[in-house]
Amino acid sequence: MMKHTSLLLALLLGTQVVAKQTFYKWTDADGNIHYSEKKPDNNNSAEINVNTKQADISNNYDQSQRQMDADNEQQGTVDARIKDYYKRKEKRKTAASASRQKCVKAQKILAKFKKQTRYRRQDKATGDYIYLDDKQRATIIAESQKVISSNCK
Repeated sequence: MMKHTSLLLALLLGTQVVAKQTFYKWTDADGNIHYSEKKPDNNNSAEINVNTKQADISNNYDQSQRQMDADNEQQGTVDARIKDYYKRKEKRKTAASASRQKCVKAQKILAKFKKQTRYRRQDKATGDYIYLDDKQRATIIAESQKVISSNCK
C-alpha cells in the first residue's frame, strides 16, 4: 500500500514539475527550428510558456452536439421529403391503375354496344328485362368513348 501511495505521489509531483519547466524555441544556422529545455548558447532563443491546462471539452462537446442536432434535423427533413415523394408516387400508381381499369371496362362496353344493335338490361327493382332503344344505346357509346379518351393514354 505504501508503494502505491509513493508511486502516485511521485507521478503527481512529476506532472507539476513539467508544468513549471521553461522551454526555449530557437533557430540554428541552417534555419531549422528547435525546441529544448536548455537555453542554447546563442541568444536567438525565445522562452515559451507551456499551457498545461486541460482542454475545455464541454465547449467542443456543445458545438459537436449542436452540429449533430442540426444534422439530425436536416436528416429528418430529408426523411420527410422522401416519405412524401413515395406517398405521391404510390398515389400516382394507384390513380394510374384505376384509370387503366376504367379504360378496359369502357373499351369492353363500347365493343359490346357497337357489336349488338339490340341490347337488354335487367331492371334491378322488378327483375324484368328492358330493351334499350337507339338513343339510350348512343348515349352509352358516347359515355364510353368519353371515358376512353380521358383514361386510355
